[in-house]
Amino acid sequence: MMKIAIFYQKESKLLDDIRKKIRKEACQLDNIYAIYEYSTIKALRKANEQSPMDIVFLEDTIDNCGLTAAKYIRETGQKTSLYFFGTSTNRAFYGYEYKAAHYLTEKEQVESLNIYQHFFRKYFPKKTIFLFDQSMDSAWAMCLSEVVYIDLKTGDICTEKGEKKSGYILTEKVLETIRKKTSFLNVSGEYLVNQDFITDVTGQMIYLYQNKSILCKEKEMDTIKEFLWNMGQKKFL
Repeated sequence: MMKIAIFYQKESKLLDDIRKKIRKEACQLDNIYAIYEYSTIKALRKANEQSPMDIVFLEDTIDNCGLTAAKYIRETGQKTSLYFFGTSTNRAFYGYEYKAAHYLTEKEQVESLNIYQHFFRKYFPKKTIFLFDQSMDSAWAMCLSEVVYIDLKTGDICTEKGEKKSGYILTEKVLETIRKKTSFLNVSGEYLVNQDFITDVTGQMIYLYQNKSILCKEKEMDTIKEFLWNMGQKKFL
């Protein structure tokens, strides 16, 4: 799942249009995005440390909060695409100083970015694990960011494309690698869930992308709630 952060100032209306357009795009059937909005660097930092962002839209303001946020992102070393929005082309070089993918003024159209066709996943490698089937005669490259959940009892792996992969060997070494990913959580001792695909939480029931639901143990709900809170998904709580 692609994670998009929008960093803006509440007093400004500059990013109103792009926020609406991105959300509209995210609702399309073939586009799977998690969109988070932040107005303070502290909130952006906390969420990004929990689950790194793929794209960050930044508002270039006079007080330079957007530039400060960009500096933080670049200092993490993660390969995040930065898009700046400002009111003056004279300030564009500030954005490009932090390797911005683009800098737009309020007169330019969001569509001109063509973000969804050339999203950076085409250029940067993802964390991939190779799994072998039970007979050891075929392999499958599993991209962790596309895994919705793993059933630890059956070994079934559900992907964001709606596929259910079965019959592959999940060794302790493989599982250890997956558990090290901050976005994965062991739920009820039976599932490894990619928290980026959580669509709703009602009581102890966790709802995932592709209409999958999992009952979470009460002692694990605090972890789920903390993740959702940090990622700006307070509507689920």
